[in-house]
Amino acid sequence: MSFKSFLHIYLRHVKELTVENQFGERSKFQLAEKDLNATMNIVLDALNDEYQKYKDEHPNNRFFRKGNMAYYYNGDYYDIDILPDGQIGSFYKRIDN
Repeated sequence: MSFKSFLHIYLRHVKELTVENQFGERSKFQLAEKDLNATMNIVLDALNDEYQKYKDEHPNNRFFRKGNMAYYYNGDYYDIDILPDGQIGSFYKRIDN
C-alpha cells in the first residue's frame, strides 16, 4: 500500500481519523483503527488466488471487487480496488441504502 492509499483509506473510512466536515458521506469501518490492517490482510489473503489468476490473464488491468462482487467478511461487504502495479487503490466497507 502506498502512502497515498494509506491516507485515502484511513482519513476517509476510519471514524476516529476523519477530518471534520470532510468525506462525511463515506462509509466508516465499524472496527477500531488498529483492526483495519488485520481485516485488510484477511480479505486480501482470501482473494489472493483469484487476484493472481486475474493478473496472469490481465497484467495491465486493475483488479476490483465492488458492488455485487464486493467481498463478504464478518457480516460486512468490502469493496477493494488494486491498481495495475499491485498497490491498493481503495478498500472500504460497503454501505447500501
